[in-house]
Order: sequence, then structure tokens, then C-alpha cells
Amino acid sequence: MGTGGIATGTSTDAGAGEAAPLDAPGAPRVLPQDVPQEGPQDVPRGSTVYGYPRPSAGPRLRLTRRGRQAVLGAALVLVLLVGAAAVRVVGWPDAWLPGLLGGPSCSVTTADGEQQLEPDDAKRLTSATLAKTLPPGLSASDRAVVTALRTRDGALSCTVSAAERHSRDDLAREDETASGLTPRAEGVRTALRGVAGKLPLGGFEPGGVSTGHMPGSAHYEGRAVDVFFRPVSAQTSRRGWLVAQWLVAHADELDVDNVIFDDRIWTASRSSAGWRPYVPPQGPTRNAVLRHLDHVHVDVARGT
Repeated sequence: MGTGGIATGTSTDAGAGEAAPLDAPGAPRVLPQDVPQEGPQDVPRGSTVYGYPRPSAGPRLRLTRRGRQAVLGAALVLVLLVGAAAVRVVGWPDAWLPGLLGGPSCSVTTADGEQQLEPDDAKRLTSATLAKTLPPGLSASDRAVVTALRTRDGALSCTVSAAERHSRDDLAREDETASGLTPRAEGVRTALRGVAGKLPLGGFEPGGVSTGHMPGSAHYEGRAVDVFFRPVSAQTSRRGWLVAQWLVAHADELDVDNVIFDDRIWTASRSSAGWRPYVPPQGPTRNAVLRHLDHVHVDVARGT
């Protein structure tokens, strides 16, 4: 017999010189009742070998109220971790959900509160307002948007979808053209002048610039343009905000990365956060240039 008193398939008859298989002709038949009953504890749980009774499954596990709360808490943490990982891959929901559902992805704060806009409407209204070509008979909602665009508090913002942000990873890195700007930055200058006419621009020059800006500035790579509004006043600030919001509305097609003006910054990679407070890398200052009070800064994607 094998260990534990269960027949293992060979006989250990002391009178035989060699173990004989149990299924050999003439071999004695071993029945369950011929096997010493050593108790079900020697049988694996759930086994029915040789007729041993199936062991009891034992008492059911019952969670206390505190135990259930602990399990639910652990499940919630797991969901949050998975959600955080998803955000890192596809971006914040408000960056991709509007595109998925076909809803608006731009907004502006009017006198009646926040108003949602389709991207095409944002482009249409910012272009018409900047070019001073507003058609007669605007709807009440469009008039409210136009009024808001002329103020800092309006601050039109648009979300750049995760798909658009990821597509920028495939953009090729560009060299400076004869103007000192990369082709993408040159495209911004051309499009802006096509809408707003002649504007005082700077931050670039033929052959590129190497001084006059903070370390690591996009200006040194020919990726940035400054639009000046001097002297600083309420009137020039309104004009500056029209330009800044036009750039945001057209950021997807112009591959705009950052727009900075009047102590505020909009960033394509963080577009779901809208306009955020801007503090120069050197820290808080009263310098109007460093705070971008007298000019709108725009830079485009670098590419790889």
C-alpha cells in the first residue's frame, strides 16, 4: 500500500518476490472496505477517492461591517489608481471627452456666466473681433462672447484633445528659416497678420537670436514670436487679449504650445486647466516685460 493507507497500484504481498500490478490477471481485487480506514483527514479536500466521505466545506466566511468597508475602500483605491494611469495615457477627461461626445471644447466667461463654444465658433468670433469685421445681426449669445473677448476676465480657453497632443509627438523638428523663425512659427506670424493686419512683432531676427531672453527660451530656437502692445494701458491690454485669445482658439491648427500675456499663461499640454497665473522663472517681479504686460508671447511645438 502507498503512504496514508491508499492503494497506489502495486501489491506488497510478502510472499511474492516481485510486486504484481493490481490489474494483472489473477491479482486479488482490493476493495475500499479492505483498506484500513484512517479517517478523512488523509484525503485531499473534496476528494471522493475510494468512497471516502467528502469533507465539510467549513463555515462560510462572513465579513463584518468594518470588513466590508475595508474591502470597498481597497476597491476604491484600485479604481483611483487605474484612473490616474489612464489620465497619464490619454489625458484629462475634459481634454478628450468633448471630442468623443461631440460637445464643445471652448469656453468664455460672459456677463451671464461661463458660456460653452464649439471650436469653429471660437475661431469665427475671435477672428471677426480681431479683424473688426463683425457682421450685423449677431445673436445675443455671440454679442455676449464678443464683449467678453475684449476683457481679461473673459479669457476664452480651448482644450486641445489628447489625440491632437499625441499627434504633435510625430512632428519633425524644424530649422530656422531666413526670417529666424521655424516654419511653424512663421505660420503663426503669417496667419496673425492676415487677420489683424500689421502688428509690432519681435523676439526673432534673421540668423536667430541668442540674447535678451530667459535661459532655455523658445526664442533661441526660432519657435517664438512676441506681439507688442505699448505703452501699457487699458486700451492696449484689450487689444492684447484679443490677440491672445485668437491664438488660443487657433492653437490646434497652428501647433501653438504656450501663450503668455498680462500675468496669465495658457499651455496646450495643460489646456484643460485654462488660463493660469503666470510667474516668471526668476520669481515675482514688478517688471512689465517679464510679466508680459506689454506683449503677447506665443511659441509653437518643437518637434522631435
